[in-house]
Amino acid sequence: MDDEIQLMGIKREVEYIKTLKGTPVVYDLTVDSSDDSGDELQNLKATATRSEPPSSITPRIRAVHTPQRRGSSQAGPSHSREQEPIIISSDEDETPEVLPITGKRRRPEHERSGSDRPTKQTESVAGPQPVKPTAPLVRPDKLRESSFESKPEPLSDFEHEDGADSMDLDPVLLQDNETSESESEVLTGLLAATDIHDESIFKPFVPKEIDSVYAPNPAFKYSPPKRSNRRPNITTRPTISTDYSCSGWKGVSTPPWELARLCGLTRKLKMEHEVPNFAKPRKTKFLRHKPKTISLEKSAGPINRIAQKEGLVAVVCSTTGGHPDDDNDESVDPYNRSGGSFVWDGSRTHFLRSHSGYVISQSHDHQKKYYTVNDVKFDPLHPVVVTSGNDKKIHVMGCTFGHYPTNSDDEDDEQEESDEMQTFEYSRTFGDVPFDIAFKPDHCDESSILAVAAKQIYIQKYICEDAFGVEEEENEQKTLYVVDRKDRDQANQFAGAFVWGVDSSSGRLFASTEPQDEHEKKGYHRCFDIETQRRTIQFDAKEAGDALAIDSVGQRLALLTCTSSENILRLYEPQRGKDTGKALSKVLLEPSGTDHSLEANIALFSPDGLYLAIGRNDNRVHVYDSRRLDKILHNFEHSGVSRTSPGRSSFGVTYAEWTQSPRNRLGLVTGGNDGCVRLWRPLRASDEENGRTIGESEADVGYFSLGDRCKQEHDLVIGDGDGKTYVFYGLDDV
Repeated sequence: MDDEIQLMGIKREVEYIKTLKGTPVVYDLTVDSSDDSGDELQNLKATATRSEPPSSITPRIRAVHTPQRRGSSQAGPSHSREQEPIIISSDEDETPEVLPITGKRRRPEHERSGSDRPTKQTESVAGPQPVKPTAPLVRPDKLRESSFESKPEPLSDFEHEDGADSMDLDPVLLQDNETSESESEVLTGLLAATDIHDESIFKPFVPKEIDSVYAPNPAFKYSPPKRSNRRPNITTRPTISTDYSCSGWKGVSTPPWELARLCGLTRKLKMEHEVPNFAKPRKTKFLRHKPKTISLEKSAGPINRIAQKEGLVAVVCSTTGGHPDDDNDESVDPYNRSGGSFVWDGSRTHFLRSHSGYVISQSHDHQKKYYTVNDVKFDPLHPVVVTSGNDKKIHVMGCTFGHYPTNSDDEDDEQEESDEMQTFEYSRTFGDVPFDIAFKPDHCDESSILAVAAKQIYIQKYICEDAFGVEEEENEQKTLYVVDRKDRDQANQFAGAFVWGVDSSSGRLFASTEPQDEHEKKGYHRCFDIETQRRTIQFDAKEAGDALAIDSVGQRLALLTCTSSENILRLYEPQRGKDTGKALSKVLLEPSGTDHSLEANIALFSPDGLYLAIGRNDNRVHVYDSRRLDKILHNFEHSGVSRTSPGRSSFGVTYAEWTQSPRNRLGLVTGGNDGCVRLWRPLRASDEENGRTIGESEADVGYFSLGDRCKQEHDLVIGDGDGKTYVFYGLDDV
């Protein structure tokens, strides 16, 4: 009965394998001959042993133990209840082989007790069959996952050596649990079957706590601040504190870019090309507004010059009847009055008692006369203002707040202090009327050097120290004779224009003369060495001089001269010409569009030295390229209605000045007889939008001054032909 049950189990297993993949099955069974069912088992065995072709395939199972005979510790011999192994081949191309099976059949886990659990048994030596290779064993799970046509995957072998202990294993159990595969083979098969491009097989990375703290947040987006509905006003800007105490005055307005420059911040470099700011629509929270204006007290006459320094504004003007003394003068003009020069400190106007004197007449009434003041300059090293007038004197006046030096020898004496401006005067008389004055720009020593233009050029050193009462070992005064000695008595010439050399031409002074007689058109144009007082260059121009200009590096000099019929512009390079005085280029100026003869009032180079601007008396400004003078780049014109007062002469564009905004935009500021100070952009077209008005006066512009906010100076100060002065602050983009 037991043999029948066992035979039925074997058949069921064989049928199960056949249903999986129709593989051929070979039986090799050994049963007891005394059993009734032995004949059938013998037939199965005979069928299996009739065809045994050799196979080169390494057998997957070399020894599988069969159950021992009941009551025996050895494997059952022939004619016993022990059975031979069932060898199954899943490869259709190879013939399966038969291997002997020894060992005990395992029961299910839930049927076994603790004493029946498998133990290691020694290999049976009774009747073992020779070991032959078999085809690889198919894994049922692989057959279920893949199609029947796919090739089965190779499995590792179960090996059994002679004399080694073996475990009781079941063939079906070995198919489901391949415990003998090595780790390297498992890892190789796993990597080969894994698609690394499939993101679903990877687990998400969980960062550590410290990584989450320092890791950037890609979801963060910068949101600009919301715009306020409140209209910005100039009073909301930061201001530079000053000493001004007048009511309603809020100080010099400072835009953010100026504050950044004061703090030492600079713009970072950018590798990509940027569109210039003037070519883009301007977007700023500071809206354009009308600048605030302060009108000062009216002076005695038309404004001649304006100077600024550290919040102080010095203004000089002409006076009616303030011409130089003449032998034919018997009385003073009844309209002559004081007020030819004053200093405004931001709250008060201080009129200077200078350039005045008594006229001796036949009536011996000793009338007091106020002279015209021609020029004014601030000393760059001392709080001193210097003026020149028709009384043939220069006046040096100290303008300080609080204490100032005195002549006292006692160092312990307390210095006088006051909240008001302290003034003291010192004058020096010349043989001729001084006109223009200028301090040397690149002063290297502790004292300033002043040049005074009269019939000759006078170089005065330590003049400001004398004004403070400081005694110097030597009081140097040098005279530069622009006109030759042989022509000095006959030629009625005076130095109409001069400029200090800068940078490469430092230590030199360039001067040009013009005749006092309007009908004479002869002039002298020289270059002097300040130390030796000798003439180093005599330029080839012979006409009367109008204006001089030198570039920022001191290499090129522009000279403008005139005759009765034409005006000439020459360009020199003193360093390259080897002191020959020959012009490198020469061009005729465009004739005047008015009935008056053309006259050049001012000439000046741009900060980069590329452009040359010439202010003319026909109310125009011509801009040239200094590298090519044969063509005018820009023709800027003050086309407004003339505001010159009746009875006065119109002088056109009296003054011009180059400017560079904090955004590095080049500009040209000019003042004309239309009463407007305009800002021109040479890098833009000459259209109607160019030439924006930044300041305006009631009469024609006599002079104006642009200040530096960093030095506590006002943005713009304008003086007109009627003697009024206007102070502007809060200007943008100048």
